[in-house]
Amino acid sequence: MEKVIAVFGAGPGLGLGVARHYAQKGYRVALLARNPDNLAELRRGLLAEGFEAETFQVDLADQASIAAAVDAIRASYGRIDAVHYSPNGNGGFTPAQAIQPEAMLTTLRVMFLGLVGVVQAVLPYLRKQGGGTILAGFGGSAAYPAPFLSGPGPAMAAARNYLYSLQGELVGENIEVGLITVSAIIRSSAFHQAVEGGHVKLDMPAGVAIPQVEPSHLAMLLEETARDPGKVEVFFP
Repeated sequence: MEKVIAVFGAGPGLGLGVARHYAQKGYRVALLARNPDNLAELRRGLLAEGFEAETFQVDLADQASIAAAVDAIRASYGRIDAVHYSPNGNGGFTPAQAIQPEAMLTTLRVMFLGLVGVVQAVLPYLRKQGGGTILAGFGGSAAYPAPFLSGPGPAMAAARNYLYSLQGELVGENIEVGLITVSAIIRSSAFHQAVEGGHVKLDMPAGVAIPQVEPSHLAMLLEETARDPGKVEVFFP
């Protein structure tokens, strides 16, 4: 039976890059996010390339929604062999001194607790199947905190900490864990499209440029990292 990868927080950047990378290896793809129109567009692109893909709506801030989505994937495909978690942190940066607890709760639910919910929902099936893969992708502020660039960073740092512990606990069960931390603009992503369309302006110092990277390259790095039992995380650049 063909393997299945579920991409949580699927978007046109890293999520689609990971979906396409594993589809090229024969995986069937489940795309999960809140917006059905965006999901349908991603699916059409994969189908046009000859890959099998289905869409499932999910609210990553809602644990019940995550559990229901996992059940729906298994009902449709019969199995889950890999998951990728990379929600869109489109809330922007906030100075640490301005963070309000109530606003931070929403970020924590999506960036950290949603990942925990996905792992808890799929782990019994990965164990039953004798192994599997857990992948995630986050922004560079998870590992490199800086003044005035807080907000999603603390929540992503919690997820990063969690994945390090998780990898050490699961490595003996043939369950791979891999994380990619990206300090770059991912081409074709929603953020990249906003920059190219002039909707987002990057005020960078003279002579300083943010690097850009193809999602396919990040997907390759992520798979290589997950397959290495002595490694949890890869950074770009």
